Amino acid sequence: MRPSSQIALFLVALSIPMEGCDDALTVSRDLSAPMQTDTLLYTIRLNGSLYETTTPIRYVYTNPTSATLYVEATCGGYAPPSLEKFEGGTWVFAWGAAVGACKGPSITIAAGQSHNDSLSVGGGAPSSNVFPKFLVKDIPGIYRLVWDGVAATPGGAEIPLEQRVSNRFVLASP
Repeated sequence: MRPSSQIALFLVALSIPMEGCDDALTVSRDLSAPMQTDTLLYTIRLNGSLYETTTPIRYVYTNPTSATLYVEATCGGYAPPSLEKFEGGTWVFAWGAAVGACKGPSITIAAGQSHNDSLSVGGGAPSSNVFPKFLVKDIPGIYRLVWDGVAATPGGAEIPLEQRVSNRFVLASP
């Protein structure tokens, strides 16, 4: 299959209505977002009482500023982004990873440089006692990654939100 045919097939697949949704979900790649995911479609399934992605969300964050950026990390160097879901025309917090309270050295990203990582998403339903948990009622939908704790000085004020978000992508039921 030619690459252009594969892209067309992929875009058709994204426009198929998902279970529990009245409207078809479609996304296109926003190349202006400083964080880019490896694909626009991920599968999330219920495994017992835990919703989890079937593959990690791989992402590349490219520093869009003219300054070196510092990302607050745990003592293990862990600084996972959170998930926001697009609902009712606005972005709402949907999920955040459970991380240790210990503080480690910041992840440092020079101006124009990139940081590669991946995020495995797992969380309970909003009504469950499983943590972390999703805070949105319907899990499938349009999402983006948000990186918190990103500043131009160590421990400083966060840079603007639009400088620390990913492109949109879909979390879909199998």
